[in-house]
Amino acid sequence: MTTQQQAYPPPYQYASNTQVPPNLYNDGSHPQPIPGQAWIQPMQAYPAPEQQPLDHPGGSSYNETHAEEGGGGGGFTTAERFSDKNIRRTFIKKVYIVLTIQLMFTFAIVCVFSFVDEVKQWVQENSAFYFASYAVFLIVFLSLACIDSLRRKHPLNIIMLGVLTLSLSYMAGTIASYYDTISVIVCVGITMGVCLGVTLFCVQTKFDFTKYIGVAFVLTLALLLFGFIAIFTYSDIVNAVIGLVCALVLVLWLAIDTQLILGGKKHELNAEEYIYAAMTLYIDIVYIFLIILAICGKG
Repeated sequence: MTTQQQAYPPPYQYASNTQVPPNLYNDGSHPQPIPGQAWIQPMQAYPAPEQQPLDHPGGSSYNETHAEEGGGGGGFTTAERFSDKNIRRTFIKKVYIVLTIQLMFTFAIVCVFSFVDEVKQWVQENSAFYFASYAVFLIVFLSLACIDSLRRKHPLNIIMLGVLTLSLSYMAGTIASYYDTISVIVCVGITMGVCLGVTLFCVQTKFDFTKYIGVAFVLTLALLLFGFIAIFTYSDIVNAVIGLVCALVLVLWLAIDTQLILGGKKHELNAEEYIYAAMTLYIDIVYIFLIILAICGKG
């Protein structure tokens, strides 16, 4: 018996419990446990493979955790989390570099249309180009916002973003040409201060603006309706009130879009959506400038 135990050592490990091992040999015998210790089978010492976590610490698989967070979609307002902080920082840096180039170009056009009298007179006499640029802006904006392949396909996304920037810059410059030059400069400064303040607030606050995307969308639709009605009222008071509310709604959109880019809230943008992110921030800032110009500017 002793020779058989030495030739065929049992595949068991010692444990501190009191389980009795099953029959090991064909003759029905089993090895004697060492005093103070008992045998336990490997399947009892370690969980079965199907009971082990797959690839995510904490007892659940990555897919389950990912699904709980709301990820898995290809949309541009998902709750899909960045797996690495370096990815998020790179994404934010890319977005704000593109945005800076857009804003520098736009406000350069605004300055030219405001300071150069010949250009100012020409754009005011050729209003057809304004409506053409507005049509181009709407087409490109809706295409980039609704079609994933366009805003993710390089270099087509860069080209379309450039066309959108050019068209909106022409529109902003044309509108600014009807206002006093000093008013335009003051409104540019106010816009920069408002946008910087909103951005800094979104960086440090724990308040989640991304939860109120639906509210901002409803307010935007209501403003469009009241704005259409205000066209036929010709009331300065009504126009001023609508302009003020519109400015507040645009600031809310700027806060929402900023937190979508920064991440860490209920909703955040996918790391591949830097074109969409730059486009939304750019439109928010330019429209805030135009609203402030309409409220505070002198013709």
